[in-house]
Amino acid sequence: MSRIEEIMKIEGFKKLTPIQEAVVNRKDPNRDLVGISSTGSGKSHAFFMPLFERIDPEKDEVQA
Repeated sequence: MSRIEEIMKIEGFKKLTPIQEAVVNRKDPNRDLVGISSTGSGKSHAFFMPLFERIDPEKDEVQA
């Protein structure tokens, strides 16, 4: 199970919204992205979900 799937389970999400799908599945995650979507569409989670994939909970240090 990916981190994003874990987050979705914890948060009670059934499926990603269109903006979340676009952000999570983009081809080059190392490039900047501008996403435009209406209020309440899940933009904040779309921003944070990929960041959580980079965090290693086994490391006891600040991670960038």
